[in-house]
Order: sequence, then structure tokens, then C-alpha cells
Amino acid sequence: MDTVLISLIIPVYNAEKYLQECLDSIIGQHYGQCEILLVDDGSTDRSGEICDSYGSRYSNVRVFHKANGGVSAARNLGLDNASGEWIWFIDADDKLAEGAIGTVAEHFADGFDCIMTGYRHFIYGKLVCDGKKCRGRKISKKRALEAMYRPVLYPYEGYITRKVFRKSVIDRHGLRLDEEVKFNEDREFCLNFFLHMDREVWYEPKPLYLYYANPEGAMASSELRYNPDYITDLYSLIKMKDMLDAAGYRSLLPLARAGILTSVVYNISMILNFKVHDIPRLLWVLGVGWENYRPADWFLIGRMRKIHFKFFRRARKVHRYIRRCGRKEEQQ
Repeated sequence: MDTVLISLIIPVYNAEKYLQECLDSIIGQHYGQCEILLVDDGSTDRSGEICDSYGSRYSNVRVFHKANGGVSAARNLGLDNASGEWIWFIDADDKLAEGAIGTVAEHFADGFDCIMTGYRHFIYGKLVCDGKKCRGRKISKKRALEAMYRPVLYPYEGYITRKVFRKSVIDRHGLRLDEEVKFNEDREFCLNFFLHMDREVWYEPKPLYLYYANPEGAMASSELRYNPDYITDLYSLIKMKDMLDAAGYRSLLPLARAGILTSVVYNISMILNFKVHDIPRLLWVLGVGWENYRPADWFLIGRMRKIHFKFFRRARKVHRYIRRCGRKEEQQ
């Protein structure tokens, strides 16, 4: 195999329905200087067999089998074994657009530490976000950090899968995903990477990544039933704010607080909507919200006003809910 320029890391867990299409979209790129690392995270379906099949057919496909430990642990195992100069994380139920690897490779020698790409977003097969037609651009370190809260062109810029990272930055600073965080772990990793990089980012708006939301996904399942792991989204956002504060990016703290308040609102809604009797967690989440409430933020960020109103409404619901719980306990 030619010298490896890019390692594509694919965590795999019970993805037999989608995995072959994902791999075919990558192998069909015919880009010789790439390796594909398949990390089977304890799948109980045929995913492991599919991985082994591709590993035996293609010399640039390497397969790792491990006990189930979550997507972050699988990605970290891929990082530990990657030999490319660049890293691209791909989800097993997504695909790459035709010519995607060649397009990002055009900028490998241009002195950037990261390449952000555009994407198409499909929900249950329906296209909900198409690609943007505009020229690529350089963006500064600060703008890349800001994009984790305030997007450049697309509705959400925090996906780890639409960024190609220079591996030397990852290795030099020992960057890894937090395996205890089950939600928002990818955006946290991106922000941490941006804080440690020395050079600019190339922003390629072409939709090179095809993102498919499916009913088995973590976000979809959290809309159907209470997921206690969603609290880690809030933990992660608090960590992100602390990282920005420690690095001296005080002007971005209002955005970080907005992110925290958004998670507070969603966590409160989940607890109340699914009638989860967990008063200590509810009070802790509410306390985090009050701690990150700043009246001055209203005038710095337009969307903060809407977030604040949502937070106040949820806070009133919490107080009513706790009073009702107290009356029920007294009656018993």
C-alpha cells in the first residue's frame, strides 16, 4: 500500500443494515493513500462478520474487535492504531460523497490543522439539509471555536464526522474523546482540538459527508424514552465552557452559557415529560441553569433571549412539579 496520508476511523455497533453501503462509498473513492480502521464495538448482529469480510478483501482495511464500550472508546482505539497523517471519523450508518477524500486531500499540503466539510442531512431517508454552493475559505482559530456554538454556514457545525484532523496535533497533546460522556462528546473533542491547534482551518462547504439519522440512533431513542445518559450532555458543555475560560477566550463565554442553558432546558423537559421521579437531579440541573444565567447576555447574543424565556418557563414547571410531589408525600 502507498504511504498512508489519511486514516478513516469507523466505530461499528450493530450496523449491519448500513455498513456495506458506508464502506462501498469509501472504497469506491479509489484513493490509494488511505487506510480504513473498522472498530467492532461488541456488535451482536452480523456487523463483525461484514468487517472481517472487507478486511480480508482489501489490504488497506484493518479490523479490530473489542467488548462494547461505546462510540468514544471505539474511536479512541482507532486513534491508538491509526498511521495516517490525517484523521477522519466516519459513522457506520453514513456515507461519503463521491470524490470526498480527494477533495479534502487537495488541502493537506496547504498548512491547515483541520479541514471542515459541508454535509447533506437525511432524517429517515428525507433530505432536510442540502449542501451550500459557495467557495471555500480560511477561518481563524477563534472563528472555529465560535462555530461550535454559532455555525458558519450549516445549521450545526459540531459534528466530529465532518472534520478532518491533523494527527500530529492529536498526538502532541494526547487528545482523546471522553469515554464517560455519551452525548456531545464529539463537539467537546472538536473544541478541545481547536484550542490546541496552531494553524487555521480550511472550511470546504461542499457536501462531502452524507449524514443519515436513523431510528436506532441515540438522539432518536432519547425522544421516545427517558435516557439518563443525556445528563452527560450538560457535563460536557460545562467542561467546554471551562476550557474556553482557562484558555482566555472570555468573549466566547456567553455562547458557552447559551449552550449550557439549552441543555438545561432539554434535560428538565425530559425529566418532566417522562415523569421521572428524580428530584435531586432536577434541582441540580436547575441550579446549573441559574448559575449560567446572565442578564447581560441578552444584549450580546440575539438567541439568548429565547433561551432565557424557555429556561424561565421550565423553572416554573420544576417548582410546580416539586410542590405536587411534596403534597403527594404528605398525603401518604
